[in-house]
Amino acid sequence: MKGRYVFLLMMSILSLTGCSDQKVYDADLEEDNVRIMLDTTERDNKKEKTDFSRGDLYTMFEEVNNENVVDFEYGDYNKDGTHEAFVLTNDNGYKLWYMHDQGCELVIEKFTEDEKISVDKVDYSTKSYLFLHRVENGKKNTLVYTIDNADGVLEPNVSGKGYLSEEGKNNLVLRVYSGEEDADGYCDYYLYYNPDEGFKEYGGIPIAEEQFLEFDGAAEILADLHKEYEGYDLDISYLYRSNRYIHLNITYYDGSKLQYKHTTLQYDDTKVTLTGSLTEEGREETAHILGSATFPTAFKHPDAIRKE
Repeated sequence: MKGRYVFLLMMSILSLTGCSDQKVYDADLEEDNVRIMLDTTERDNKKEKTDFSRGDLYTMFEEVNNENVVDFEYGDYNKDGTHEAFVLTNDNGYKLWYMHDQGCELVIEKFTEDEKISVDKVDYSTKSYLFLHRVENGKKNTLVYTIDNADGVLEPNVSGKGYLSEEGKNNLVLRVYSGEEDADGYCDYYLYYNPDEGFKEYGGIPIAEEQFLEFDGAAEILADLHKEYEGYDLDISYLYRSNRYIHLNITYYDGSKLQYKHTTLQYDDTKVTLTGSLTEEGREETAHILGSATFPTAFKHPDAIRKE
């Protein structure tokens, strides 16, 4: 009975206040976790929180916002025992809202009419996250949001850095397009989630060609590259990552123009294998989000493993 009374009280308050769009977003802090500061006068004065069901939150949103709901992602994003929702609407343009026990607030509305938008909720042990995927002019990108311990919207530093997709348990691929998605190639980087620190990236350390050639299959890969680019003077460098990926960066001159290609390989204890095409456009970096990267402490020699 008490829960129903609180729900009716909240409905009355929301009908008077509507959805708030008062916020400050500091894009200059992109290498740090950025909190979107919202109008929190009522939130700061509250004594206790109320956990509303999905249906109740949805009804509360409809009472204060008449825009067409495209997606309603309900969950306990900061794992404090109460639920919130991110709401994607589309009435002559997409908008993302934050719906919670204290009200409804606008998160972002800077989308063009031609953009394609979709959302996913990704759950981890200490937080859940909303992945907002956007495609504009053929370029893919993902914005990431969650709720902090003060019930404010938090945009972690992986947001807007590229297109995020899940590949297995606690494995994320961050695909960074160099231009048009289907024309100019991309580079892949690899992330994982640390319950205490948030999203981390598998950084790469340089290794020598002699170390690379310790893997079975490595010599054949190099032979294929030289055959593919016969007549060019190739400069090849090697990046070794602890999640069992190796990237080869290939640089050469085509006339007076410097060209950049890369090859993606997976390795096990003794061999390397090609994951897709022999080369893709672009140059892989040691890390795309350097401040969140962790690096291998050393190269694990296949020759040493064979002798064990």
